[in-house]
Amino acid sequence: MLSVMSSIAEQIEMVDCELRRLAKSDERLRALQRIFGIGPILACTILAEIGDARRFRRARQVVRAAGLDPVVRDSADKQRRGHLAKQGAPCLRWALVEAAQHACRERSPDHELYLRARGHAGADPATLTVARKIAKRAFHTLRELEAQPA
Repeated sequence: MLSVMSSIAEQIEMVDCELRRLAKSDERLRALQRIFGIGPILACTILAEIGDARRFRRARQVVRAAGLDPVVRDSADKQRRGHLAKQGAPCLRWALVEAAQHACRERSPDHELYLRARGHAGADPATLTVARKIAKRAFHTLRELEAQPA
């Protein structure tokens, strides 16, 4: 078992090194890493899941693709937001939530948003609010790069 675990650890290290090398050379990955909380591995995951950002018309569609949108129950003229839909890419959702975990730091640009959301909803919903914001930023970052002439 130890030799299998060692072999797997070596393979993971090779993939990790390759992803970090790719993150330095790809313009889209470098742009995603400029978003607070996104490092080379998360940038690779987000780009792999979003792909061509032109397939989305709005940033909200990326949030939905990640499964970070809440279920809305409506009856007559009342609407209530419920739990996460989770009808999307789990790897993208994981990467965005991981990036949002850094929002509790004071130097985060989303720290105020996090504190406001945490004040009335709690820490977990506040993190999801920031994750939605990061998803929208990632979409706009990728769209801007794709709109520029090569």
